[in-house]
Amino acid sequence: MGVMVVLTDRRDQVVRELTKHCGDGRLTLDELEARIEEAYAAESIDELQAVLRDLPADDAAARPAPAVAAPSKARAERKAPGLPPLPSLPPLPALPKRVEADWHGSARAAITVGGFIALITVGFWLALVIWVLLPALLVHKKTCR
Repeated sequence: MGVMVVLTDRRDQVVRELTKHCGDGRLTLDELEARIEEAYAAESIDELQAVLRDLPADDAAARPAPAVAAPSKARAERKAPGLPPLPSLPPLPALPKRVEADWHGSARAAITVGGFIALITVGFWLALVIWVLLPALLVHKKTCR
């Protein structure tokens, strides 16, 4: 049972390597398809290794990592021929600070209780005004000071 798991894992690895070689241009799509079929038909590790014939070993550790060059100042100052340089943009303005409602617990309790009393006695719309518009007006009043 353990041999089948190793063979299945190795088969998946071989298929990934074949796909990479196709992406690198070493195999055509027809060759890739034929070798993948050959890999799935393989019944031993040696048969799987034969699928990778004529292809360089895929050693990720031996391959250098692709270099990602940071844009240099000289490169940033270069411009395409015939195009004017891009203008520098001004800094963004600071966002206004959010004003929190500075209510005491008693004010919140009064709005909550008043809304429930209005809901029971008068109706939904007055309760909605008390619960939504009254706090909004109080926050608006605080921001306008």
